[in-house]
Amino acid sequence: MNKKKHLSLNESVFDQITEESAYWIGFLMADGCIYKGIQEQPQIIINLALKDIPHLYKFKKFLGSGHKVATYSFIVKNDEHFYCRFQFNSDKIVKELSKYGVIPRKSLVAKALNGIENNKHFWRGMIDGDGSMFIYIYKCNPKIRRYPRITFYGSSDIVDQFIVFIKTISSINSHKLLFSKNLFGICISSTKPAIKIIRELYDEATVYLDRKHEKAKNLIREFG
Repeated sequence: MNKKKHLSLNESVFDQITEESAYWIGFLMADGCIYKGIQEQPQIIINLALKDIPHLYKFKKFLGSGHKVATYSFIVKNDEHFYCRFQFNSDKIVKELSKYGVIPRKSLVAKALNGIENNKHFWRGMIDGDGSMFIYIYKCNPKIRRYPRITFYGSSDIVDQFIVFIKTISSINSHKLLFSKNLFGICISSTKPAIKIIRELYDEATVYLDRKHEKAKNLIREFG
């Protein structure tokens, strides 16, 4: 009779809020999924584009996990697309995450709880998952102007909480916008506030999505 192999997993990683645990709570709030699997065991799953597979290995290392990072593909209009997945079971971690608002079917009702909404590392995780930073090019002949922009999308509550947080960093005039049913967003387009927020989130950070961190450095270098 084959015995099920026991894979290593540090289930106490979210017992205390640190830079790493706050970041991963934010990233899981944005890009994670919790659902009941076989025998009603809660599973935690992250699916990412294949280019971001190193980020899943960071998460795996944070968890001290022996679970594998897997790659998959699907076909759309005869084009093959690849993605990567990391998943594991843990009643304890699911319970800890729920204290901060990371729950099943959270996309349209997400709300950060228990003070994590005041933590910049949490918001860096959220931006790495559901936000973007880029240069907006405005053409006004004969001049071409460049502006840094930050966008963030989510539920009504989570966008409201993000607005409250960034107002502790810089004065902004941006308001929450409704993009589609139950999907809201905000765009910070003024140069000084945008760069102040990016600095607060990414300066001296030790955990981040590599490509977002690189964008942050480039924006600070050009506009900061």
